[in-house]
Order: sequence, then structure tokens, then C-alpha cells
Amino acid sequence: MDESRSALVTGAASGIGLALSTLLSERGHLMRLFDLDGDALAVAATQLDAEIAVTGNVADPAAMQALADRVGAVDLLCLHADAHEHIAGVERRGGAVYIERQSLAR
Repeated sequence: MDESRSALVTGAASGIGLALSTLLSERGHLMRLFDLDGDALAVAATQLDAEIAVTGNVADPAAMQALADRVGAVDLLCLHADAHEHIAGVERRGGAVYIERQSLAR
């Protein structure tokens, strides 16, 4: 890459989010990581030499506002966190995600 670009990945500490963060880091992006699991996030941040690593829940509007305030502008935004398990009215059964009708009105 000719110039450094910044990337913010939510759900960055494991699974596909970590794989994506690793790929972007290898391609020269300045990494900003966000995840609910603070311990796993600390490991990922060290491995990827992340510029910023923030622990929080994407289902919490205050946490997301704090993240936006801290991170500022980014060149690439990857909203990958799996938040449905943390939102009232949303649950996983088998391979499907179910959303209560009342939750859609929020």
C-alpha cells in the first residue's frame, strides 16, 4: 500500500472479525479494533499492533458513541460484531436468528 489507511472492525477479537482484521493489518491498514471480549481483544491488539482497541458492546448506544468519539474518521468500517445475542427480543435457535415483532418497532 502506498499510504496508510485506517480500518475499524467490530467483533475483531475472534472468528471472521479477527481474520478480517489480520488481513487488513497485513495489507498495511492502521487497525482500530472493537470487541466485547476484553481479554481476547488485548491479545488481538498486541498481535496486530492495533492503533486503538476498545472493549464494548455494539448493542449499547453509549458504547458506540464513545467508540466513535475516540476513533474519529476511518477509511474502512467493518461492522462485523454478532450483536443479536445481546439485544432483547432477538435469539438464535439452531442456525436461524429470530426477532420478536415488537423488537422490530424499536
